[in-house]
Amino acid sequence: MNAAALQSLLSVDRSPVQGLSTPSADIPSPSSFGAMLEQESTVRDAARKLVSSSLVLPILASIRDGGQFMQEPFKPGVVERRFGPLLDQALADEITTSSRFTLVDSIVEQFTREAAATSTLEVSA
Repeated sequence: MNAAALQSLLSVDRSPVQGLSTPSADIPSPSSFGAMLEQESTVRDAARKLVSSSLVLPILASIRDGGQFMQEPFKPGVVERRFGPLLDQALADEITTSSRFTLVDSIVEQFTREAAATSTLEVSA
């Protein structure tokens, strides 16, 4: 959650000229609330990509590159060596997207909690 967006949600224009009953330009529209929900999904997508590229992809790459099965009968060909990393990336993305990866959930929770704490500090200041 963006701190500025949360602050704009919580702020009320109390100028004597405008009053509280008249609509203000500072009042967020329903589309801005949708944008904040979209931002949480953006954080989840970024967390999935982080876990995919930093945890799952190296494991898949080490399985593909090393091992006793890379000897002559099972040695990868030219096409397998070229497209193997692409397949590893696709598999890593699918693993983190399709399952409830608890590491992804904890990263999203940590970022949203920190954003909420930061926005609370900014609003109270």
